[in-house]
Order: sequence, then C-alpha cells, then structure tokens
Amino acid sequence: MSESESAVELRSLHQYINQLPMLPGIVYELMRHDPDSEEFFDVILKLATADPPLSSMILSYANSVAFASGQPHNVTNLKAALSRIGAKRFYQMLFTSSVAKIFLVKDDKQRMLWKHSLEVAHFASYLVEHAKVRHISPYEVYTAALLHDIGRFMLLKVAPNALNRVNQIEWHTGKELIEVEKEMVGHTHTEVGHLAAKQLHLPLSVSLAIHYHHSPGVVESEKLDAAQKQLLRAIIIADHCSFYFDDKPERYDLEPKVLLEEISDHVIPRHLSLQNVPLKHFCLDAKHLSHQVEDTLDFLGVSLVKS
Repeated sequence: MSESESAVELRSLHQYINQLPMLPGIVYELMRHDPDSEEFFDVILKLATADPPLSSMILSYANSVAFASGQPHNVTNLKAALSRIGAKRFYQMLFTSSVAKIFLVKDDKQRMLWKHSLEVAHFASYLVEHAKVRHISPYEVYTAALLHDIGRFMLLKVAPNALNRVNQIEWHTGKELIEVEKEMVGHTHTEVGHLAAKQLHLPLSVSLAIHYHHSPGVVESEKLDAAQKQLLRAIIIADHCSFYFDDKPERYDLEPKVLLEEISDHVIPRHLSLQNVPLKHFCLDAKHLSHQVEDTLDFLGVSLVKS
C-alpha cells in the first residue's frame, strides 16, 4: 500500500469519525444508570416503552417459540415480557438492538463482525456473572464487550478495500489481526476505535475495552482498579475464545474437560491470570451461550447463512 493511498484512507477515517452520528439516546441512558440500583428495571422498561418499534420486537421475541412454549397465552405488554424472558436477556436485547440502528448490516463481513461482537459480549458477561468475587456489573461488561470492536466497524465503512486486503491474509487470532492491520492499513482497529470512543463520549469502561482488548499486559497495571481489571480480563479471554470457536465451530461439541484444557493451554495468553475466572463453568455452558448468540442474531434479523 502506497503512502498516498494510506493518507487518503486516514483522512477519510478522521472525517468519518468527526461526522459520526451519536448513538441512539437509549444507549447513553442505559450506560448512565447503575444496573445494581433498585430503579434500574423500571428505567429499562420506560426506555423500551418509549420506542414502539423496539417494544414490538421485544414482545415478538418474548412470544417466540423459545419462550412461549408451554405458555397458556402470549404476553401483550413489556412488563410481562420482562418477566418471561428475564431481566438480563431483556437488557441485552434492548441495548443490542439500539446499537444495531447505527451499525447496520449490509454484507457478510458485517454479519461476521456482529457475531464476534455478540460472542464476546455473552462470553465476557458470563465470566463476570459467575465469578466468585464480582467487582463490576455483568451488564456493564456486556455493554463494553459489545462495543469493543467499534473500530472494525469503522474500518469496514471507511476503508473496505483495505479490509479486503486484510482478510485475504490468513489470520486466526486477535494478535495476528492487529499485525496484519498495521501492515496493510497503517493503523489498527483499536486505535480507530479509541478515536471513535472519544468522539462518541463513551464511558471509561467502554473506552478501556475498545483500546486494550488486544493488550493483556495492561490488565495488571497499577493504574487500573479491581473493576477495570476484571472487565478487561473477561473481555480479553472472551475475545480469544470467540476466535477459537469461529475458527472451528465444531469445538463447541468437545467434552467440557477437553475444552477446558484446550482453552487454558492454547487459547488464553499465558501471562494472563485466571484467578477468579470461572473457566470450568464457561466450558460447560459454551454451547448454550453460542445458541444465545444465534438467537440474538435472529432477533436482529442478521442471521448468518448456515453452510
């Protein structure tokens, strides 16, 4: 790639970020409220009610076969939908569908990126939710993890030709992706995402996830508090696991014991501490989590074509 070609793409990138529309107001409202507060569920109900198309989607989801099987009747209001699908799933659908309004899916590359983002969000929030000691809300982790690859969405929009060159080179891990991006594009999706996070006024937890999800060495920094360390550790592990499963989806069918050995020995960065990480539980539930991801893709209308 020539310097002039790179410069044009860089200028386009900065221009696109500067003109980037703010995320829907509902996203900022969800990020602003404390998920552990008593009024949080009243907040998410109010936010969902204020968006009729979104309300309709959630009601349809609550009345889908996955949830309505064996139920005597369909739910007709959001409070009943919340009760049926659970607060966690309700929040995930509300936040994810709101973000999807900005990052629309137009091709298979974007579909795969959405799948990866959802895998990381579900995996990371699970790891925190089931940890023996919890320093941060799983809801906050889901939020940060879903947005962790915002830089890749930006690059797909601004420099699709450069991304095609990246995808033509075989890579299997996040580290390899960063190296290829640096060589072929001149800047990485973490750098681009960090710029976008500033422009969008995203909270610190989200900015950290965007900037450092390929930097495991940062996790033990004395500058981070316990919540930030748990957030980054969960997202980094989830990111590696997503690449691992996407490379060979049949790995979901491995025995949990074998899967645990594989992930512990060959997937997670060696110097990343696994203390307070419920990896054994994760390996037991990995396939179920993958079904939740597919379920969410169906909900968003961006399901991948199964081969």
